[in-house]
Parts: sequence; C-alpha cells; structure tokens
Amino acid sequence: MEPYTWGVWVYIGETEELAVWRSRHEPLARTSSGESTLSEREFAKKFTALTHRMVHRKASGETYRRLANNCLGKLFL
Repeated sequence: MEPYTWGVWVYIGETEELAVWRSRHEPLARTSSGESTLSEREFAKKFTALTHRMVHRKASGETYRRLANNCLGKLFL
C-alpha cells in the first residue's frame, strides 16, 4: 500500500461536502453501445475512491476530535 503522500488529493470544503450529501444522486444513463468505455470505467473508479476518502475523512476527523477531548474510551463502556 502506498503512503497517502504519494496519492492525488482533492480538497473538499465544507460547502462542497454539504452540497454532495444533500443532493439526490440519479443513476447515470448508459451509452448506446451497451458497454462501458475505458474512460467511463476510469471515471467510476476515481469517483468511488474519492467518495470513500470523503467518508474516511469525516470518520477520521471525528476520531481525532474524540481523542483530543479524551472521550474516545467512553464509547466502549
């Protein structure tokens, strides 16, 4: 697994993050060919990775906040 410093990162501010969580996601229409093109597959892979990082970022922020406030252990009691 490569270090996070080697990856490409995108800054997602609070405004953008709220807009994504509040929007409704409609499925994308398929192309007439019936099969995904290479660019569609690459886009889907990058989009999935980006959304996973958004979720991980939110969870990590909450964990660090709880560690800083010394209340992480209270979750498990």
